[in-house]
Amino acid sequence: MVRGAGRLASGRVSGQRLDIGEHGDVHYREKPNGRVAASVYFRNAQGVRKRIEATGDSKASARGRLLATLGEAMAAGGLGYSPRSTFADVAADWLESLDELVAAGRRSPRTVALYRHALTRHVLPGLGGLRLSELTSARMDRFIRDRRRAAGYSVAKLCRSVTSGICAFAVRRDAMRHNPVRDVEALERPSTQEAGTDGRRVPRVADDLGQQRIGAAG
Repeated sequence: MVRGAGRLASGRVSGQRLDIGEHGDVHYREKPNGRVAASVYFRNAQGVRKRIEATGDSKASARGRLLATLGEAMAAGGLGYSPRSTFADVAADWLESLDELVAAGRRSPRTVALYRHALTRHVLPGLGGLRLSELTSARMDRFIRDRRRAAGYSVAKLCRSVTSGICAFAVRRDAMRHNPVRDVEALERPSTQEAGTDGRRVPRVADDLGQQRIGAAG
């Protein structure tokens, strides 16, 4: 999945070493024919610093073409993400991979629907805007414990499974060095009294999703 121009628009300050997947500032020059050339240096998946250039009728046009070419160059080098990619970027691809497994009969549609519900309602509002480089174990721990307080043990446990799955997906694609959810402190099981209500939350959500899917199919 090629990252769009919007996710590649912010460059590093000139003179700073580029991380893999990052690019420097965009530079412009006017050509003799009046068109504008935009150029940028980036560091590809192999760690090689490269320069690319694109031309347009205006700075905006040249920049748009340059960033589109940059996205293609990064993807062609085997790099789908950069440290500037967000958790939401990876989550979208993770869900897409699960949908493919459902189509192949290797995952339950009900399970994936439950993951999608947790992602949309709980996970993305809390983590979606964070860059991959900002996903520390401390942040993940605070998020999961916040879900424990606000929504209960079952929902927090589901959110932990979803976030861990997404981070593992990113690690397998070299977008992250390690899975920060692995170091999150284990959730305490609810008391007997609390379990009477909390333990039924996730199954009830699954039932609701099943009803919606049946209704939509009809």
